[in-house]
Amino acid sequence: MTKKMGRDVRNVTVVGMVLNIFLAVTKFFVGTLGHSQAVLADAFHSLSDLITDFAVLVGVKFWDPPADADHPYGHKKIESLVTFFIGTILVFVGFELLKNAISSIPDAAPGAGETLWIALVGPVLSIIGKEIVFRYTIRVGKRVRSSAVIANAWHHRSDAISSLPVMIAVLIATIFPELYFVDAVGAIIVSGFIFKVAFDILKPSFFELTDRMVDRDLLKLIEDTALSIDGVCSLHKTRSRRSGNVTLVDMHVQVDGNLNVREGHKICEKVKHTIIDRCDEVVEVLIHLEPAFEAVCEEAEN
Repeated sequence: MTKKMGRDVRNVTVVGMVLNIFLAVTKFFVGTLGHSQAVLADAFHSLSDLITDFAVLVGVKFWDPPADADHPYGHKKIESLVTFFIGTILVFVGFELLKNAISSIPDAAPGAGETLWIALVGPVLSIIGKEIVFRYTIRVGKRVRSSAVIANAWHHRSDAISSLPVMIAVLIATIFPELYFVDAVGAIIVSGFIFKVAFDILKPSFFELTDRMVDRDLLKLIEDTALSIDGVCSLHKTRSRRSGNVTLVDMHVQVDGNLNVREGHKICEKVKHTIIDRCDEVVEVLIHLEPAFEAVCEEAEN
């Protein structure tokens, strides 16, 4: 990640933090004033966004530096850890909101109809503001290929989407005071959105941390690219893993056993650089050179 990319990550995260502070305070205020459990639950969602913004802002300082003697593969795993942390925070937030909403239903009572209208300010501002910040953050995240920034963008989107049922719940509870329990139901729906976003964030980051193989389409592209190079007879033991926003590959390449070491190495270097050129996220290809049986090379040529 270049210095400009790192600066872009910090700038977009600071913008998100400022908005989250504003929305969390606003939702707590109007939710309390309007006696809305759903809006207060949405305020906690915005507060969790603030926590993850801080995690990205701190984390980028650690995963951004280049590889060094102690970390020859770089520091990109820290980005995966930050992404996993964001998902974990969301799980805890969703659980707390769900627990509080369910426990509040038996004790619920009709709120003051007129004051509930002010609670609409929170979700309306959230839908508009969060959608704008989501589009800004996801654009930056894709440009710098940062899983943590992309995860944070979807956290913004989850806040915008979850504010829709909150707004509907407040409207129903205001227009029909006898349906006051709908407000708590809105909080339960918010927790469901949060759990869904948490799962979508945790799954890929867990795969990255456990060195799971990249998806089959990328693996096929890597292997087809290697086999397209003149002099490559066959390949096997192709392995790959993600580290933050980059992919590392190693493979065994077989060439004509009658070639000398210099010629075989030249073929492997071409394989390496061609894969890196064609696959944007691949930054390293480690190749083990092997001699192939004559029949294997003849079959490859045909």
